[in-house]
Amino acid sequence: MQAILSFLTEIFSQPAFLMGLIAFVGLVALRSPGNKLLTGTLKPILGYLMLSAGAGVIVANLNPLGGIIEAGFNIRGVIPNNEAIVSVAQKMLGVETMSILLLGFIFNLIIARCTKYKYIFLTGHHSFFLACLFSAVLQAAEFQGWMLILIGGFLLGSWSAISPAIGQRYTRQVTEDGGIAMGHFGSLGYYLSAWIASRTGNPANSFADTEISEKSGAFCAIPRSPPVS
Repeated sequence: MQAILSFLTEIFSQPAFLMGLIAFVGLVALRSPGNKLLTGTLKPILGYLMLSAGAGVIVANLNPLGGIIEAGFNIRGVIPNNEAIVSVAQKMLGVETMSILLLGFIFNLIIARCTKYKYIFLTGHHSFFLACLFSAVLQAAEFQGWMLILIGGFLLGSWSAISPAIGQRYTRQVTEDGGIAMGHFGSLGYYLSAWIASRTGNPANSFADTEISEKSGAFCAIPRSPPVS
């Protein structure tokens, strides 16, 4: 019995396998066929392992550069990139992040089912980033174990359900009530911009009709993929 418990502990202490387990449970609930069950479980595991490997490369290359910059200019550099920071943080907070991610989604479903906030947050990488942030902040606040995971999961699930609702009226205007919501944790800035525009702008004027010079035209060709909820 002790050997079985030790084996299970080893499995659940590995973030990659924990993410694969989350995907497996979801696919089973959807009654997916065997081939999709296999590939759908392996992809998150392999993706997380690749993320961890990338973190090792980032740390190995940036540590010497950080030392040079600090010694030469007496300043400390930062990495202003979510993917890089999160991948490095997973080496210390992988299990906590994955657990908060899973519990946060469960709380999101419960809140959407039982309250007026009927939004399911589907922008997975943003949920992943915020789960990592909560795990780091709560650990710095000296929370540990299940208390850290429970608080982080509740915060993630609550904000996942509430944040799309805050500016939904603006999203409806843009999408002509297309039945979608903004699933992005930077949405407060968008909603503030929309509110200011509603007070100062003219709805008859569309940005699509704005003429842009050839010198600035390159910026219009940058593709963007909006997240949804």
